[in-house]
Amino acid sequence: MTLLEIKAENHTYRLYRSVYPPVESNMYVLMEGKDAVIVDSNISEEVLDVMKEREVETVHLFLTHEHYDHSHGVWWVQENFKTVLYCHKGCEGQLSTKKKSSPRLVAFVLAEKDKNNGTNQYEEFKKSIHDYSLEPDVYLDDSQTICIAGHHITAYHTPGHSPGSCIYVVDEEIVFSGDCMIDGRKIITAFKGGNAEDMQSYTLPKLKSLADDLWILPGHGEPFKKKDFKFDIYNV
Repeated sequence: MTLLEIKAENHTYRLYRSVYPPVESNMYVLMEGKDAVIVDSNISEEVLDVMKEREVETVHLFLTHEHYDHSHGVWWVQENFKTVLYCHKGCEGQLSTKKKSSPRLVAFVLAEKDKNNGTNQYEEFKKSIHDYSLEPDVYLDDSQTICIAGHHITAYHTPGHSPGSCIYVVDEEIVFSGDCMIDGRKIITAFKGGNAEDMQSYTLPKLKSLADDLWILPGHGEPFKKKDFKFDIYNV
């Protein structure tokens, strides 16, 4: 777990980030009083300790998309806190290991890494797999804005990587981009449910229209400014 301090024009955001080791996916935690906003989910006892120390009562949990590495920790959050689960309506019926959040996607990535690096991450990952089927409390429409813990959060549908992919723009200053914008990495549209045409014709123009000074907090890797992003998005 690390503490990120993002200095934007009107706010300084102090967020905790927990990284899921197999594929280095990020969970972000922003606490305001008795509320916490979590974007994507993994399992972290360090995060749990900090949230309990801060006496968090309600967690507003936003999923950027339905894949296992971003949603497998939802049950853990729900076990420990009163939780409201949000996602784009494109995720409806897909948040299940039997459907679009199958751990096979993570397994595929790890198997490729093992082949290239001579590692054994795939076998280790199999030991941690668990099944789940989730029902969100709130399905968000494209461009819908809600106010939580003093922050305005707008969801924008960004299909291509997956049908339910979306980004969350907070206070017009920071963006949780999931797997739609990852610095230095190709955006995968070849997984089941992905669509290269949606990425190119619908999502890419939307991402390019974002203000250059926005901070991007991606689903994998380090934060960066939108103006520094190279829009090299294509099917792999």
